Amino acid sequence: MAGREPSGVAAPQAESKGGKAGKGGKGGPVPVRVAAAEEAVVDRVVEATGSITARREVAVAAETGGKVVSVGATEGSRVSAGQVLVRLDDTDARSRVTRARAVLAQARARLTQARTTTQLTSAQTQSGCRQRRQP
Repeated sequence: MAGREPSGVAAPQAESKGGKAGKGGKGGPVPVRVAAAEEAVVDRVVEATGSITARREVAVAAETGGKVVSVGATEGSRVSAGQVLVRLDDTDARSRVTRARAVLAQARARLTQARTTTQLTSAQTQSGCRQRRQP
């Protein structure tokens, strides 16, 4: 079609079975609009309606209660296994651990003292020495 001007009118179509060609079966030329082809960038937009579901859903529950001091993720965001989601105030828990360690140290000291006393008593018994009880 190079070098030819568009005519603006299409050639008549062949007749179909039982009727005349063209729109509505009236026959004759059908008007068409002709334009030169141009290169252009065309944005492609697709609108769709539907619903999205996660591949995996996990229920998250706290093992212990407490005051939240930081949040490491937002609802609906992607997270990794082992990622900290919420950090609780651990001041009270650290205090309890410190007290428990002190109680443990005391218990170990008493155990050491009891072992020493047992060894001493055993040594005295074996040597034949007896302590005299006071009234």
